[in-house]
This record gives sequence, structure tokens and C-alpha cells, in this order.
Amino acid sequence: MDGWGSWENGKGFCLGINYNRKVSTNIWLNSGIIFQRTLNDYNPPPTGLPTSTVENIETRMLRIPLKVKIDFLKRFYLRTGFLIDTEISNKNETGIDNQSGIGYALGIGLNLKIADTFFLKY
Repeated sequence: MDGWGSWENGKGFCLGINYNRKVSTNIWLNSGIIFQRTLNDYNPPPTGLPTSTVENIETRMLRIPLKVKIDFLKRFYLRTGFLIDTEISNKNETGIDNQSGIGYALGIGLNLKIADTFFLKY
């Protein structure tokens, strides 16, 4: 048989602090720091012999977002920017590559004002 192993995303946990600064009437700068912990399962490639799934492989990351948010049409916004990821620990011997790197984010959303100081964002 021929093929590769596969990864299945498992449970995850994120905790962080964000900082937003308004630089003009509709432009915001956003940054912060986020701790992320994930558990994943690895299914080895088929070999014709019995194999077992390696479960709960833990990876811990620190993520630093550097983004710009642009408000438009009163309730909508566009957010784009970079994520700088640093792997803190990868407690396994299963061959996961280092997950540190730089990523790009792009999103569009909706602001719903509930009170003067409370917003719901989608």
C-alpha cells in the first residue's frame, strides 16, 4: 500500500491580551500577545501491518498579531495584517516540524453596538 500519514485537529485553548489604538476616524491598529495550546492526533501511513494512532500530541505557541482594522459603511470592518508565531514547546517525538513562522490574516466583520461601551463583533 502507498500513502502518507495524516493529522487530525483536536482540542485547543487560547488566552491573550489585545491592544487597539485608533489612528484616524475609521482606521485602528491592533496588536497583542496570545498563548495557544493545541492537542492533535497523528495517524501513521498505511504499511500493511497493524498501526496505532498517536493521540494528544501537544504544541504550545506564542502568537503576536500586527493588524490594521478599517471601518466602513458604519457597521462593517476589514481587518488584515500579519501573525508572528513562536513555538514554545512541542512535547513529542513524532516528527512535527517547528511551527514558528509568519502568517497573514484577512477578515471582514460586522460591529453591533449594544451599549456605549459594549460591542458585539462577528
